[in-house]
This record gives sequence, structure tokens and C-alpha cells, in this order.
Amino acid sequence: MVLNNLAASYNSQGKYLQAEALFQRALTISEKTLGPQSPDVATLLVNLGAIQEQQGRYSVAEPLLQRALSIREALLGPEHPDLAPVLSNLAVAKQFQNNFSDAELFYRHALRIWEKAPGAHSPDFAQTLENLGALYLDQRKYDEAGALFERAVTIKVQLLGPEHPSVAKGLSKVAIADLVRGYYTEAESPCRRSLDILEKSWPRDYPALIDALKNYAWLLEKTKRKAEAELLETRAMVYVAKLKENTTRNRAEIPAQ
Repeated sequence: MVLNNLAASYNSQGKYLQAEALFQRALTISEKTLGPQSPDVATLLVNLGAIQEQQGRYSVAEPLLQRALSIREALLGPEHPDLAPVLSNLAVAKQFQNNFSDAELFYRHALRIWEKAPGAHSPDFAQTLENLGALYLDQRKYDEAGALFERAVTIKVQLLGPEHPSVAKGLSKVAIADLVRGYYTEAESPCRRSLDILEKSWPRDYPALIDALKNYAWLLEKTKRKAEAELLETRAMVYVAKLKENTTRNRAEIPAQ
């Protein structure tokens, strides 16, 4: 799996084209040497599907993930923990193709498996809780979404500590669920905590910081604190400009192929 590991390294650096080519090459080799139903083939299919999702190619990702799921189900049975990440990724592909009913089924199946597994409360479990919460948020099932977001934050705090940027991103989701329900008093704490954490970790994650500023500005507007809201909106605009500048610079640094 040397090619797989090298591809994973490229993927972590955002070099998706290089990673995809190596994953595909490794898949071709594994299918010939190990057979089309081997565990290594399933792993490579999952990796290829995930990299397609990272590039927004959800219709391309879906059949890769479906095939990986079929292989693992045949080898391991329908409730093995190794099925859960595939189900979760497949749910994402379904969700972004507006197949919400199937997405919910896959998310819930993944969560059920993880609940039964030792050490179920993992980062992937928390992320799947958030993804299902986002699905419910889009469907205006605000109470269900809020409960899932809060549970995900609790797990992240246990795993990562209370000051981790991932915790801040989860708190932003909790705040949104409160804001859309008009729970402005309840939204104040997650809004403030999210912003505080992300400002300490700046400039690590511009998009999350921008979202936190906008969420808090939204709350301040709703609670008649217009002057404070305008200050936060101005700060958000500054970070948006910085984000665009960094994106342009990164594109300019990519060498011609």
C-alpha cells in the first residue's frame, strides 16, 4: 500500500489530482494482484470516493463508495465498524445530490454501528453527528439538528479539549440552530465561545472565523445591538478580503503543468 500512503500524503496537502492518480493506479494494481473483492481494494475505493467528494464530484464518488460498501459487507457482515465510515461518506454523496431520505438512512446506519463499537466516540462519529444535523437544519428540523450539534461538541471537547478549533466550528453550528429557532439568549454563549477560540487560533482558519463573526453579528442584530453588530460585520469583511487574497496568491504559486 505504498502508493496508497503516498496518495494520502498528497491528499492531506490538497494536491487532489496527484492523489487521485496514485489512488487509481494502486486500485488497478490491487485488483489484478489481490482480486476485485479484497479488503485493500475496498480501502482504495473509499479513498477514491472521499477525494471525489472533496472536489465536489458527488455523483462520481457514489458508485465507488457503493462498491466499497458491498465488498466490506460481504467480507465483514452488515454491522462491522469498518462499514461506518463508508456509510457516512456515502450519506454525504447522497445529501449533496439532494437524495435526503437515503442520506438520512446512511447517516443513521453509520451512527448505529459506531454506537455499538468500542471507542465509538471518535472524531468521525462526531463529524457524522454534525453532518446529519446539517441535513436536518436544511429540512428545518431545528430541534433535532440542535441536539445533534450539541452532542457532537460534547464529544469533541472530550477528545480534543475545550479550546480546539474543531470545537469552535461545532459551537458555531450549535449557535445557528439556536438562532434559527429564535433562542437568542441560548445562542450567546456558543457564539462568543466559538469566536474566542477561533481568534486565538487565527490565522489558521479564515472561513470558520468569518462564519463565527457573522453568526455573532446576526445575534447582535436580533437583540438590538446594532452598533456592535456593525463592528463584527466590518471585521468579517476584512477577513473575507484576506481570504480572497490568500486564495489568489496560492493559485498564482501553482506551477504550469
